[in-house]
Amino acid sequence: MANLSIKYVVDFIDGNALSTTINQENYGWVEYCTQHGTLYWGTVTQDWLQSNKITVLSTISQYALNSDKKNLGFINHLANAALNDNFVMPFFGITDSAGDVKLTCGHARLAASFLNGRQAKDLKIVVFAVKGGTAPKIQNAKPVLTTAEFEEIFNLRDIDYEISMSDCVEGNGTALEFTRAVLKYSIYDKKDQALPHTGIGNVVTNFWDRHGKNEKIQLNVRCTAAAAKLIQPSELFKTHITVESDNEWQWSFGKILGAYRKNEGANLYDKIQVNLWLYDVTEPVNLELLLPWMGGQFSACHTKNKKALCFDTSTDPTSIAIVGDWCQ
Repeated sequence: MANLSIKYVVDFIDGNALSTTINQENYGWVEYCTQHGTLYWGTVTQDWLQSNKITVLSTISQYALNSDKKNLGFINHLANAALNDNFVMPFFGITDSAGDVKLTCGHARLAASFLNGRQAKDLKIVVFAVKGGTAPKIQNAKPVLTTAEFEEIFNLRDIDYEISMSDCVEGNGTALEFTRAVLKYSIYDKKDQALPHTGIGNVVTNFWDRHGKNEKIQLNVRCTAAAAKLIQPSELFKTHITVESDNEWQWSFGKILGAYRKNEGANLYDKIQVNLWLYDVTEPVNLELLLPWMGGQFSACHTKNKKALCFDTSTDPTSIAIVGDWCQ
């Protein structure tokens, strides 16, 4: 039996398509890639992570400004999925002539990683370098030679999965990119992965819309002077900061519950009902990373590391949910 199958489909909605299928033992997607270049795997660098953080913050802002409920809900879902476990699939990217890595598959998972405070050493990536190209700038870069080796590295030997790629018509690897990586028969195995999460995205946008004024979300912040300097400008949030004493400002459930009493609330309680209290933060605070966490299922949440507490005093208090370490 021939190993190569060719199919041509005429479709007036999706467009005409020519597809090829290769069925051969010990021949998979890695073997296909290595015909045209080299695959590497490793962990991302801190510089790469910081560079991509700018893109993630901009993306979340655009989702919020456009009321993109579907994608906000997807990020919320992935962030909760990553709260206690790492993602099974690595990130996928390509490298240019200088070895710089461009992420082409895993953008939403990267956003969820930032929402959980993941560090560069925690994020594994697979990168394709075209034949004759420069090895990628990733940490501990090692070649991946076979599909079986890839499955061994990422514990996928007994799991059905799909990896999709695109290339130029010639199929010579010069324009090869990864477009999809998903576990089969899972909640993500859909043509539109984000669509099932539109409902939670609607709850997220409704929550913040209640607290928006003049097109910005009004946020009452309490923190020390040092922490205040770490709060980054935001096109989504307008902050009103109350500076607390270094010696007196510390985590206290009593103060948290007391904030629901009008006479003991923060200075601007009458005007602003969503509050952010920061404790001992040492890194820049990007408020966009807070936005996908608050979805109305609870009136208060704090990061695992207890460096950030967000709560809404427009409703009765509920139990305090634990979210990822979006704030460090």
